[in-house]
Amino acid sequence: METNFKEQHDFMNREISWLAFNQRIMDLAENPLIPLLERANFLKITQSNLDEWYMIRVATLIREVNSGATDPDKSGMAPNTQLNQVRKLVKKQLKRQSKIWLKLKKQFKEIGIEILNYSHLTNEEKKFVDNYFISTISPLIEVELLPKDIPWPEMENGKMYFIVDMVSRQDQQKHIFSHFKMPSLKRLLTLPQTPNRFILLDQIIKAHYQEIIQTKFKNRFIAQNIYHYRILKDMDIQNLPKGSKNTEQAVEVALERRTSAPMIFLALDKNAPRKTLKILTSVLSVNPLNTFHILGDWDYDFIKLIKPSLVETPHLKIANLCFTPHKAYHENILESNQIFTAIGQKDYLLHHPYDSYDAVVNFFQQAAIDPNVKEIYITIYRTSKNSPIVKALADAAKNGKHVGALIEVKARFDEEHNIQVADYLRGMGVKVYTSFPNLKIHGKMALVVKEIQGKKEKFAHLATGNYNDISAKGYTDFSFFTANTKYTDDIKRIFQFISGKKGLPEKLNKLYIAPNMLRNKLQKETKRLIKKAAKGEKVEIWMKCNSFSDSKLIKSLYKASMQGVKVHLLVRGLTTAIPHLSQISTDLHIHSVVGRLLEHSRVYIFKNNEKFKCYLSSADAMPRNFDRRIEILFPIEDKDLKQRIYKIFEKMWADRAQSYTKHANGKYTRRVANKNLSKYTPIQEQFLIDAEKHEKEKN
Repeated sequence: METNFKEQHDFMNREISWLAFNQRIMDLAENPLIPLLERANFLKITQSNLDEWYMIRVATLIREVNSGATDPDKSGMAPNTQLNQVRKLVKKQLKRQSKIWLKLKKQFKEIGIEILNYSHLTNEEKKFVDNYFISTISPLIEVELLPKDIPWPEMENGKMYFIVDMVSRQDQQKHIFSHFKMPSLKRLLTLPQTPNRFILLDQIIKAHYQEIIQTKFKNRFIAQNIYHYRILKDMDIQNLPKGSKNTEQAVEVALERRTSAPMIFLALDKNAPRKTLKILTSVLSVNPLNTFHILGDWDYDFIKLIKPSLVETPHLKIANLCFTPHKAYHENILESNQIFTAIGQKDYLLHHPYDSYDAVVNFFQQAAIDPNVKEIYITIYRTSKNSPIVKALADAAKNGKHVGALIEVKARFDEEHNIQVADYLRGMGVKVYTSFPNLKIHGKMALVVKEIQGKKEKFAHLATGNYNDISAKGYTDFSFFTANTKYTDDIKRIFQFISGKKGLPEKLNKLYIAPNMLRNKLQKETKRLIKKAAKGEKVEIWMKCNSFSDSKLIKSLYKASMQGVKVHLLVRGLTTAIPHLSQISTDLHIHSVVGRLLEHSRVYIFKNNEKFKCYLSSADAMPRNFDRRIEILFPIEDKDLKQRIYKIFEKMWADRAQSYTKHANGKYTRRVANKNLSKYTPIQEQFLIDAEKHEKEKN
C-alpha cells in the first residue's frame, strides 16, 4: 500500500509544537502536588526556555520575513504566517506566566514568605531599604537622556532597563525621556531580622526614581513616571565569519558581533502608555509587532534567590517546599580503582541520575593516575564550571599521557565557556580540537588506551548526555561502558576523523554516525520491520527523543504505522509528527513526559515478536542532528542490558501521573485529569525511590 503524503497537512509546525511543550512546563508550575518552591522554579524555566527559543528560532523567522521569504514549511505555513501565529501564542504564554506568578506569590504569603512592594514595608524596613538605596544602589545607576539613536553595544541582551518620563521645570508641557540599566546587584533583597520577607530591587528603584532624576539632572527635570523594560537580541550564530584561521577564532568574532545584533523582542511594563512604547520601539528599532506588555513582577530569574535566603528560617520547613531528595544507586566497582578491570570483563549500563554519575567522573580520574594509561580521547559539548572531568584531563596531560579533547566551541550559549575550557586544557598540555566550521560535534564518547607489556587495551564510554556532572543530577541519560574492540576501534576511527587524520568514515563495525549513516540506519530498521509485519509477525517501534522533527524519518514511521507496525514516540519537547491521521499515521502514538527531571536520553528500539534491536544515541530525530552534526548511534547487544532499557521505556510509556498524549489535532492532553493525579506516582519519582531502595539493599 503506497501512502500519499500531503506535507502541508501531515506535519505540525515546529514552533507551535515547541510552544505547546513550554505550556506543559507551565502546567508543572500550576500543579498543586508539586512543592511550592519547585513550582516557582518551573515558572522560571518557562521564561528561560522562551527567551532562548525567541533569540534563536523566532529570530530566524524574523530574518526570513525581512528577506521576503515566502516558501512554506512542512506544515504549509509561510514564514509570515508562522510569525504572526507565534506572536499571538507568546502573548498568551506571557499572560499566563503573570497569572501563575500572582498565584504563587499569594501562596508564598500564606505560608509566611512575602515578596513586598515598598508601600507595604514597615517603617523600620523602609529605613533599611532607603539606606541600602543610598549606599549601594544609587552609586551604580548611570542615567542618560534617551537619544534618538542608542548604539547597539549599550543595550545588553536580556537585561532589565528603566525608562523615565520627565518634564522640564521650565516647560512642563515638553516630555523628555531618560533611561538606565538595572544595577548588577542581587535582585532580591532580604529584609532585616525577617529572612522570609523580601523586596525586589526594581521595587526599590521605582520607589526612589524621583530622587535619582533629581540628583542626576540637578533639579532641571521633574520625573513623572517610571517603567521597566527588557530586550532580547538575535543571538543566532548563522554563518561563521570568513577569513578566520580556525573555528575557535571564527566563533570569537561571531560572539563579538552579538553585541551589535538587532533587537527582536521588547517587553514593557503594562502600565506604560502608548507614547512610551512608541518612543522605545523607535529608538531601539524594534518592530512594534514584537513588543509585549507584561503586568507585575517579571523576569523571573530572581526566583532562584528565594530558597538560599530561607535556610535560616526553620519554622518554614524548607524541606516541605522542595522535592524530596533521593540517594542514587552506586555501582561500587565502577567507582573504585578497579574500574578498567571491571569494564574489561563485561559491559555496564548506567541510567542517570538514578545511577550515580560518580562512575563517569571516576573513569577519567583513574585514567589520569593509572601509570598504564597512555592515551585519553574525549568529545565535550557542554560541561560544568570547575568540572572534575576537565581537571582529570589536565592532570592526565600533566602526568605525561597523550590527551586529545574535542571541545565544541559552537555549543549554543556555551561558546564562551567552551573557549575558556579549550584555552585551559591547551595550556595544560592537552591536544585540543575545536571541530569544523559547518559541523557541530554533538556525539558523546571517550576512549582510554592502556598499554601493558607492549599490548594495548582500550576502554570506551558512550553516552546520550553531556560530560556535565552538574546537569547529570537533573537530566535523565544513559552511560555505556565497554571494552569490546569493535566499539573501541570505531571510536578511535571517529577521533581520527575529528583530528583531521582521516576522512569521514563510510562504514564502521558497530557505531553509526551522522551526517552520513544515522538517518539511513533508522530508516533501514523501519523498513525491515515493515517486511516482518507483512509476514504476520508482531512488530513495534519505540523511539524516545527530546525533539522529533525529521520529516524523512517521520514519513518512514507514518508508512510503518499503516502497514502493521505499532509506533511509539516518547518525545519530551517538540514534534512535528501527528498521530492517528486517517490513511497516514493510524497506528502511530505520541506521549510526552515532563517532570522534576529533564528527559534527555535518546533511545531507538525495533522489536519483532520477542526479538529486538536496541540503540542509544546522542541524536534527536531532527534534520540538524542527522545532517549538520557529528552524532553517534550505538547498539546495546547484551541481553540483560537491552531488556533493562526496554523495561524502562515500557514503564515510562505506561506513566499516567506526569505524561501527556498528543492528538491528531496537534493538541496535548494529560493522560489523567488534574483531580485524579494524586492517585498515581510519577514515573520519575518511582525510579528515584527504586534506586534508593536498591542502594540500601546493597548495603
